Amino acid sequence: MKKLFVSVVFFFLLITPKNIYAQWSNDPNQNLRISNFGYFVDACEDGMGGVFVGWKTGNTFYPTVWLQWIDKYGYVKWNTPIHMISEGETQLDFRLVKTEPGKVIVCFIDAREVGMDLPPVPVYSRELIIQKIDTSGMLLWGSRGIKITTKIDKRDTLQKGAVDIVSDGEFGAYATWLDCYGNYYSYDSSIIRMQRIGSEGQRLWGDEGKYIDSWNNGNASGSFLGERKPDGVFLLYRKQNAGNTIVSFNSDMTTRWVKTNSWYPYNKLIPDENGGAAWARFVYPAIWDSGFYLAVNRMNAEGDLLWNDSGIVLERKLPNPGIVVQRLLKNEKLIILYSNYLQMIDRNGQLINKYKFFYGDTTKEINGMAIFPSDSSNFIVAWLEKESGIYQYKCQKFNEALQRVWTTDITFSRTTQVDRMFTSDDRGGFIDVFGVYYPDAPGILAQQVSSNGILGEVLTTINNDNIDGTKTFHLSQNYPNPFNPSTIITFQLPKSGNVTLKIFDILGNEVKILVNEQKEMGRYTVQFDASSLASGMYIYRLRINDYTSAKKMLLLK
Repeated sequence: MKKLFVSVVFFFLLITPKNIYAQWSNDPNQNLRISNFGYFVDACEDGMGGVFVGWKTGNTFYPTVWLQWIDKYGYVKWNTPIHMISEGETQLDFRLVKTEPGKVIVCFIDAREVGMDLPPVPVYSRELIIQKIDTSGMLLWGSRGIKITTKIDKRDTLQKGAVDIVSDGEFGAYATWLDCYGNYYSYDSSIIRMQRIGSEGQRLWGDEGKYIDSWNNGNASGSFLGERKPDGVFLLYRKQNAGNTIVSFNSDMTTRWVKTNSWYPYNKLIPDENGGAAWARFVYPAIWDSGFYLAVNRMNAEGDLLWNDSGIVLERKLPNPGIVVQRLLKNEKLIILYSNYLQMIDRNGQLINKYKFFYGDTTKEINGMAIFPSDSSNFIVAWLEKESGIYQYKCQKFNEALQRVWTTDITFSRTTQVDRMFTSDDRGGFIDVFGVYYPDAPGILAQQVSSNGILGEVLTTINNDNIDGTKTFHLSQNYPNPFNPSTIITFQLPKSGNVTLKIFDILGNEVKILVNEQKEMGRYTVQFDASSLASGMYIYRLRINDYTSAKKMLLLK
């Protein structure tokens, strides 16, 4: 009888939907606490439904950077957060970048104080460090991380707030930074550089990085990176008294094009699937009393503007630039969240749908915060709503017709947030990580909302074709390249299948078979030893089921 009871219970568990209420809070007044102190939050998804969270502690002159991992059930996994440090005394800036599932890349400025400037301000010797960490808390690139560049001046030249980093799509990252020379208030000259860090921590673009541009006189504006699909990266920067410049780089360090246009965005691009990008930006008025206006635009893979130079104007006579949230869905439709409304624009620049949160005179205020792809072609919008002095963080799921999917808007937090970062939960929902500064209960907190609009609900099975993630076949460029006599080839499989990896000479003759077997989904690394081959160009080809990809490599003896 006991065995029968156990069997019945086991069968019941198998057929019951696997929605788990775990450590995540289901109360908007009581969010998950990650740390009792901290500020300047950054976060990125772990690729498994959880999130890596970073924050600063200490004062503004001598901060330190810490990292923690929260799994998909909302459990804070490390007993003690990891202090991100290299050889310096303090860490001035940091960024987190998503890499392969279960790992995160952290980039930070590691600094040592070497003196004081007026009025008085510490002067640092700064180095740009990058580190990869897995969910066990292991530092994968050594205890001190990797220096992104070996070109370090003993002066305070590496600019705080002028570092950016994005994934390279091959488990490494692109980074850019700004070196400025001069006094604390006015710089005499500025230099922009870039680097690509490989999946094993290699400096792929030389020890010093790649020189991009420089100028004399005037304060620096910073530089920003944007992903370019299917590979490569965009660099955005602006010189003083000049237009906005975009550089399109290939993954092998070559430049595809460089263009300057005053109608390009200042700091953010949303990549499309064809090597181009979209953006929204506020335009300064020619006549100051005419107000700002909000415009959107797109460019093709060659940097040509598709929606006229000035773009499509969505809103005019705005007294001040506000917060605008933008997202490009997989169907190439651009979603803009600004103030009181959502606007959808198709690839041809047609305004096809619009949604207003409220109508008429009211004390209600809306500040958009995030847009996430969800299940099917739906997406979730999160915003801060203020009415009669009361703040509430709300969300709603919309379909392509901008119709509400959930019966009511979901309030997921009533805690006053200062810094915040939203990430996907990899199952059609989202995770909100934020800092709280006020003295009653400061710290780093988080909240999770499922694709059903339920706080703290963890969905262990999903059916979703629209959620971002590393769910595609990918063949990486071999490293090193050129090589002698051996090199590493890495590839990624989103599903199982019969895999072949073969080497051919430049005439198409097969010279070696590296892989010919059934493999499960995952990331694989194969070493190719070419000791018996002559110098020259070779081709390696990956084939699994109906997918084929090939790349060139150079053997130099």
